[in-house]
Parts: sequence; structure tokens; C-alpha cells
Amino acid sequence: MNKNLVAAVSAVCVMGAVVTASPAMAAKGDPAAGGAQSTWEMPDVKGMILHPALQSILSATGGKQVKVNYVDAGHLAVYNDENWMVCGQSPAPGAETAKYSVTLKVERPAFDECPSS
Repeated sequence: MNKNLVAAVSAVCVMGAVVTASPAMAAKGDPAAGGAQSTWEMPDVKGMILHPALQSILSATGGKQVKVNYVDAGHLAVYNDENWMVCGQSPAPGAETAKYSVTLKVERPAFDECPSS
């Protein structure tokens, strides 16, 4: 049972996470949904706990869905976003982008800072 649960959680984490929004907000700025292409500014989330970092990104996009790719989590699954710290990000802070995919380097926090910094 535990092996199946770990495998299922790991599979979900490998695929990434999606910060969700309402369909009306998702259509805003989506050319396929009839909206104009819009850009947003990537906030500086480095050093933040993952949960508020994701909320900050969602706020910056105006609620538009964002695909989040996690890197450097080791062999651990990222399923509780309160237990992870953002130690790197792409796009860079302040970058204007029309993409709705971000990459976050996450690590388990050690003494309220990134272990590798």
C-alpha cells in the first residue's frame, strides 16, 4: 500500500503541479479562448516557502493557470508545499513573460534558508 501511494505521489510530482484558476480567468489573455495575448511580471520568490511563492505567482498572472516544474527536489516528492523552500526560479524576478510555465528549484529548508546557499 505504501509503495503504491509513494509511486502515485511521485508520478504526480514528476509531471509538475498546476496552480488552478477559474475558466473565466483562464480565458483572459488566452488567444485560443478569444483573449488578447498578455504578459505578466515574474515575482521574486527565491527564499520563500513554496506555498506563498505559488500564491504570489498566481497573483502576478491575474489568476491564470501556471504549470510549475520542480527541480532539485532530490528523490523526494513535492506534495506538501509548506515543507519546501524556493532556492531558484525561471523566469528571473522582474522578467516580463507571456509563458505560463515556470521552473522552481526547491529544497527542504534548513534554518530558514536554502541549504546550498
